Amino acid sequence: KGKELVTFHRDLSYLADRYGFVVVATIEPRVGIPPTAPHLARLIELMKERQVKVVAAGHYYAARVPASLAEETGCKVVVTSLYVNGLPEAPTYIDMVDHNLKTLLRAFDLPTELPRKDGE
Repeated sequence: KGKELVTFHRDLSYLADRYGFVVVATIEPRVGIPPTAPHLARLIELMKERQVKVVAAGHYYAARVPASLAEETGCKVVVTSLYVNGLPEAPTYIDMVDHNLKTLLRAFDLPTELPRKDGE
């Protein structure tokens, strides 16, 4: 809970809300509007200030902008999917959610499996 990230679009907001991630900003200033140079400059400043270490972008977005943010801030870029069969790891809805969640957990260096109970 409380791990901060930047997303390309608000497409991970439900997943973030459900699992306690905090989306501090989006690469798109508004839906469907490409980021401007001033917007990206403010975003880089915010990421450095808040020490945001993860940018999540759907596989359907161009990788150029997330890659430049990683270069400027040292963050990790993760590829997510918003729809079934969007990635080979997401052939079903549950697989898609599982892939997105585990991808984010790995990016934050957190465990992706529940701890085992004694005796199991």
